[in-house]
Order: sequence, then structure tokens, then C-alpha cells
Amino acid sequence: MGLKKKILYGFLVLIIGYIAAIFFKPTPTYTSPPIKLAANFEAFYQDQLQQSKKLGARLNNEERLLRVRNGKTPYAILYIHGFGASRGEGEYSMDRLAQKWGANTYYIRLPGHGTNIEDHVAKGYSEYLAYCEKALAHMKFLGEKTVVVGTSMGGLLATWLAASHPNQVDALILASPFYDFSDPTARILELPGGVSLGELVVGKLRAKPEERDKNDVDGLAGYWYRPQYTKALKNLNDLRHFAANDETYAKVKQPVLMLVYYKDEKNKDQVASIKAMRHAFSVFATPKNQKHFVEIQNGSHVLFSKWVKTDKETVDRELYKFAKSLPF
Repeated sequence: MGLKKKILYGFLVLIIGYIAAIFFKPTPTYTSPPIKLAANFEAFYQDQLQQSKKLGARLNNEERLLRVRNGKTPYAILYIHGFGASRGEGEYSMDRLAQKWGANTYYIRLPGHGTNIEDHVAKGYSEYLAYCEKALAHMKFLGEKTVVVGTSMGGLLATWLAASHPNQVDALILASPFYDFSDPTARILELPGGVSLGELVVGKLRAKPEERDKNDVDGLAGYWYRPQYTKALKNLNDLRHFAANDETYAKVKQPVLMLVYYKDEKNKDQVASIKAMRHAFSVFATPKNQKHFVEIQNGSHVLFSKWVKTDKETVDRELYKFAKSLPF
């Protein structure tokens, strides 16, 4: 075989191998670990706070328990923040709902969050899932019913919890749930070597400090990772690859409220795909009279935060209207 033919043959082998790697990429898997329940919620909460302290969690990024009354409330809220974020992503609206509705509320600090970007890149999607399951298992100490609320990636985690633990999740509130990237070029992460290619395109760090959204309010940087490692996106994409699918969506049967930023094709969520949100909502097996899809026309990807300008009046009204409509 001549040199040119050998080169051509080698090139074809590489191309075939590359295509095969794309189409036969193994689906991420997850097995729930055993959960050892604490004696009560306070014991669980204090243990989580101690762990956060050891890891050097930043001020106001650690877990938080909001008790509106001692003992159980009729409803309890479990809030799950998004990728690279913290409870500051949802506290403003959730605190108001909790007080008005009379619901004890727990704010999660996901593994790798609220500390430093090295932790962020080191923690994978399976650790997110395991901690969410552990927190959910303890919610029975806070309320008779549990409403899981999630923003962005937290919305995907909340969706998965509802699908996987229907006897523990009684209702679902999703704010800009992340089921897919708004920018299709992010699918570069699916390719072999995609993370390295992404680093070449945007650098090893993304969302640099000088890059601010027009709706950001001073103080936001204390609750989000800015900047963060580009390769950390692999954790997010692996979670999407594992949980954002029709098999998961079809298992959601609980009452659900989905809030999204959408005015028109120019003024809409630029982070998470609106198309993917609409699709997931259509597949949910929730009875039609208990499914609510609400478009917030003056908004941003983050809808519940004090640190992002959005139409909080409409958001608060829709949250409370949904809470009052729950059939239990």
C-alpha cells in the first residue's frame, strides 16, 4: 500500500471512529445510594451546615432553613438552585411565598457550589442527584406535603425528583428549567474532545466578571460563580444527557407550574431552551387542569432573585395562585 493510500486509510479510520464515538456515546447512569435519615430535620440541617463550614462556603451561600412555625406545616418547600448559583437565586420570591402560604422552607446548597470554582468543576451530576434525594427524604419532618421548586438546572433536578420519587414530591414549581441549552453550539460538549474545543473557543474560564447581564443588580456576584471553568459545563451536560428526556418527563404526574421568560423570539431566555421547556411540559402526565405554563414577558433567565430584575409582581401572583390551587 502506497504512502498516500495509507494516509487516506488512516484518515478514514479516524473519521469513522469519531462518528462512532458520537453516536455510541454511553448514556450517563446513576444508582441511588442508601440514605440514613437523621433523627429530625434540625439534626440533618446542622450536619449540612457543618459540612459547608468545613468546605469554606461563602457567606449566605450555605444551606438555609426558614421555619414559619415549629413542627410540621401543611406544606413544605424544597428549593434547588441552578448551575453555579446558590440560594440567592430564589430566596426573594420563595421567602415571600413561604411566609404568605405558611410553609417551612429548605434551601439546598448543591455539592461543589457556594465554595470555590475548583469544587465546582470537581463535583459531578451524580453527587447533585444524591444530595437532592437525601434532602427530599428529610422533608417529611418539615411538612405534611412537599413542594419541590427548582431554578434552571435546579428545575431539571426537581423534575427528576418528581419522576423518580412520586410518593415524596406532591407538587412542582419550575422556573426557567434547564432541559437543553438555548445556544445549539453548546452541543459541542457532546463531541469527543468537545470540552477542550470549548476551552479553545471561549477560554478555560467562562462568564468573566466584566460580563454582566443588563438585568443584573449589584450584589449578584456574591451568589454565583463568576467566573467558572468552562470544563465544569461537562457536569451540567452529563446531567442533561441523563435526566432530560421523555422517559423522565412522562413520569411527572404531580401538579406543576412552569414559569419562563418569553415575550417573543428576540426577547426570551438566552440560557435555557424555551423549545425544550415547552416540549417537556407537553409530555408531563399531569392532568391538564393542574398544569400551568406561564410566560413572564419582563424577565430574565433567573426569575426569583433579588439580584436580577424581573417582573416580581407577576411572579409572586402566579406562585401564590398555584399554591392556593393545589388539590390537597
